[in-house]
Amino acid sequence: MSADYPEIEKLKQYVKDNEILVEVLGEAEKHYTFWVELTINKRSWKLYVDDEYNDLNAEKPVIALFLILSSLQEYQDSSDYLDWCRISELEPSDSWLEYYRSLDEIVKQIESEIGIIDPLISQFDYSLNTGVIKALRAL
Repeated sequence: MSADYPEIEKLKQYVKDNEILVEVLGEAEKHYTFWVELTINKRSWKLYVDDEYNDLNAEKPVIALFLILSSLQEYQDSSDYLDWCRISELEPSDSWLEYYRSLDEIVKQIESEIGIIDPLISQFDYSLNTGVIKALRAL
């Protein structure tokens, strides 16, 4: 089923080629957000991830990688800290500002491991639970 979707195959290849591991560390500020530890080729980062549909799971690294890359893309697409807070539905605070400021270096480090940040599947597809997302969940 995932073979019908080249974007899923590419995400699977990222995981295979780069020793990608995801560990869910616990809930973050909202009930559907989490802190995760992403490890790529033995380098690790603590990241904030929105998981509205409860898909984050260490046993499913491909969809976890998609969610992480989507969160990082939201950061990249935001115009500034307040815009990022708005997009992420977060109340601005000193702790979020500190995390936001760390993301520039984190993104550069992750890109040095896997290339440009691209979740390959749109948030629109994820929100509507389209066929590509159903296939991603079925992995």
